[in-house]
This record gives sequence, structure tokens and C-alpha cells, in this order.
Amino acid sequence: ELQTALAANEVQDFAVAAPALAQLNQLTRAAIADGAEVLFGQLPFETEAVTNETVPRMQPLVLRNVSSDSELARSDLACPVVSLISVADMSGALAADAKCPYSLGASVFGPTNYAEHWAKKINAGCVVLNDIVVPTADPRVAFGGRQWSGWGVTRGAEGLLAMTRPKTICTRKGSWLPHLNPERANDHASLVSLLRVFHSGSLRGRLAAAKSLVTRSRAQPKSATGSDPGAENSH
Repeated sequence: ELQTALAANEVQDFAVAAPALAQLNQLTRAAIADGAEVLFGQLPFETEAVTNETVPRMQPLVLRNVSSDSELARSDLACPVVSLISVADMSGALAADAKCPYSLGASVFGPTNYAEHWAKKINAGCVVLNDIVVPTADPRVAFGGRQWSGWGVTRGAEGLLAMTRPKTICTRKGSWLPHLNPERANDHASLVSLLRVFHSGSLRGRLAAAKSLVTRSRAQPKSATGSDPGAENSH
């Protein structure tokens, strides 16, 4: 379908920097030697790109049967090139995608529930469902890459926050300052019990930890200052 659509329309050629064209030549030839096929367009010639005094131009290049292990599929190319990689299912697509260090954006096409399920598993800065990159132009949409793609987050609420530096002001209310009390022998064990009260995996474990915490609190001698009503329970 892609081949038919490109062939049925007058496809323009694009200006490409000579170094990028030379890189594309090298990677494309290696991919073809590894089994890839040119589906549309022509393989540009590196000699023309280097010797031509004007800016080199090329039509879109579409290749199929590209291996996900090839450098062509793993490189950042400033050229109009598409590499088609065949996979058995979405798990295979994610495995192939994981081999590429660039994770700026992705698109998933299919029923909403299906697309949403796989979108959550894709490692990319922005995933578009049932469309291409057009929605990412919306200034309300936060946009940022993963791995080797992008420079943080731009646009959206997250993009605005990325341009800020937080400042925190803490105000102490009251005179109870348990964090200034001298360390006591049972503080470590009491802290462990307190963590188990909140994070134990079972109700029985939390109740046992609470009982232990109360027992240690009652057995703990008062601080030497004696004037702080909360010092006894400072743990």
C-alpha cells in the first residue's frame, strides 16, 4: 500500500546534507547486503553527494525486510528514509524497538483498548493512537524523548515546570522538636517497628509491629532534658 501510494503521486525530492547522505549510503548498502530490499526510491550515490557543488537531493527511500539489528534501523538519520521491519506480533515489535536507542515518538493503530494496552508498554516520549505525529504539535501536549532522544520535556504543564526551579520554605509550628533529642538505645528498633506498621504485607504483621512499638515506647526512659512532653516518643 505504501509503494502504491508513493507511485501514484508526484513525490518531491528533498535536500539532504552531504554527510547525512554519505551515512545513509553506507548504512543502506550494509542493510541490503543483509537481506533488505528497496521498495521505493533509488539508492543515492555517495560520489554525487560529495562532488556536487549544490545541496544533494533525494526522493523518499523505503526499504523492507530490514533487520532490527542493522545499523540502519538503529541510527539517527536526517534523511527521508523508512525501514520496514516485519514482526510476528506486538511483543516482537517491542523487542525490535528495544534495540534502537532513539525513543522520541511512536504510533499504535487498532481498536482503542488494544492500542491503549500496548501504548503503555512502549518506551517513547509520546505515543499517538490511531494517528501519526500530528497531535504532538498541540502546545498542550508535553513532548520529550527517552534514551538518546530529546532534551527533557517541552510544552504542556510538564514543559513549563521543566523551566522552573523549586524553592521550599519550611516553618516549624510548636515547640516539639523530637529530631533534636539525643539518640537512644531503642530508636533503631522502634523505627523498624514503625516501618512495619505502615508497610507490612499482612494485617497480622502490622498489628504485631504496633504492639512492639507501644511496648518499646513505654519501656523507653525519658530524655535527660525532661522538659519536652514529646521526647519520650521521639522515635
